[in-house]
Amino acid sequence: MRPPTRFRSPSSCWKKALSISDAPDVPEPRLLQPEVQEFIRAHTSSDVHELSLKQPPLLFGIAFPLIAKQIAGRQQIRLKLPLYYTTQGILYASRENLEQCSSERAARYKAEQAAALSGLARHRCVDLTGGFGVDTYFLSRHYTEVHYVEQNRQLLQIARHNHRQLGATNIVYHEADALTFLEKTSLTFDLAYLDPSRRTDNNKRKIELTAYSPDIRTIIPILGKTFTRMMVKVSPMLDIDRGLQVIPNVAQVHVVAVGGEVREMLFFSEAGHNAEPLLETVDLSSGRQPFSFYRSQERVAPVQFGALQKYVYEPAPEILKAGGFRLVASRFGVIKLHVNTHLYTSEKLVEDFPGRTYEIIATASRFPDLAEFFPERMANIVVRNHPRAPDGLRAELRLREGGERYLLAFTAPDGPMLAAARRLS
Repeated sequence: MRPPTRFRSPSSCWKKALSISDAPDVPEPRLLQPEVQEFIRAHTSSDVHELSLKQPPLLFGIAFPLIAKQIAGRQQIRLKLPLYYTTQGILYASRENLEQCSSERAARYKAEQAAALSGLARHRCVDLTGGFGVDTYFLSRHYTEVHYVEQNRQLLQIARHNHRQLGATNIVYHEADALTFLEKTSLTFDLAYLDPSRRTDNNKRKIELTAYSPDIRTIIPILGKTFTRMMVKVSPMLDIDRGLQVIPNVAQVHVVAVGGEVREMLFFSEAGHNAEPLLETVDLSSGRQPFSFYRSQERVAPVQFGALQKYVYEPAPEILKAGGFRLVASRFGVIKLHVNTHLYTSEKLVEDFPGRTYEIIATASRFPDLAEFFPERMANIVVRNHPRAPDGLRAELRLREGGERYLLAFTAPDGPMLAAARRLS
């Protein structure tokens, strides 16, 4: 990895107009007083609401709600951003900003993948939607020069301060929206990163790519002019085909999960790329190797269909999201239960299967025949291609959530089936 180096920023009237180097370093400098920082650290485990009731309106000359906000922010990022949590003098943005920022684990992954895509061309990149600045910071560890673009001045000030606390010296800051920055800048970039807002004014999530802000369609025409590569983070709920329709020249699509839940999808575009994109799936907390494939491979992968055997496998969510239904069977030597049932089976245990593994205890077409295996009337219900939804099945069978046993409901070659099972992994 090329170490970040100091550089001389290009001079232009427009750059000076957008730069905020003469603005205050942080919105409320008194929050950085040693006694205030010590108070925040000492009360990281406190109930912020109860603490607020016990404190005067002003503490250390600062309105206490500002201090309370910092305590709440520190609590919020403890597991999400461990590097920030353990670094002295970090300032925190609003709860919404902290919710929307990348986790440290995801930000590291994105920066590493962006650097790999850029190859040796890792001089200058731009984070067009800077926000709290987590992605910018980790990109700065792989590129010589990183530009952070954010139209919210207070958020920019916080991000800049935190970057300095973290030791980053190769980041330039611009107070602007993404499109204005791109229209005005004379710089060129090896990579542009875009994490558009996916929430409405009422804080509801948006899935459709064309509803994001900024509108990705206004950025696309600049690919190949101002920047040669683009990394776009989209909703994990977005249909991959829809993303490929809107975003051109896609070289790779990454489906990223953490803890068995798909958290991000990344589209990597490269000017002039017209070949089939690689689909790469990964769970950052699993320790498994990424599962990568091309759709042309998926279409022709041999798959065997058959009846239920001793073990059942449920592919990891990121593999299902990417559509690797045939390849996962082919690569791991398991049998698919039904063309529309994304569960797989084998008589011999496949220990490295990427997903959940169950051992079948008993099967039946009716639950009364399995009731003896759920003596406490508790079960974890897994439904795949079955006429009944999990909640409806639970209500009908009067089963409570939980316990050690699993009830699998799925369609097999002979029709709908129920199975009592224990989870192995």
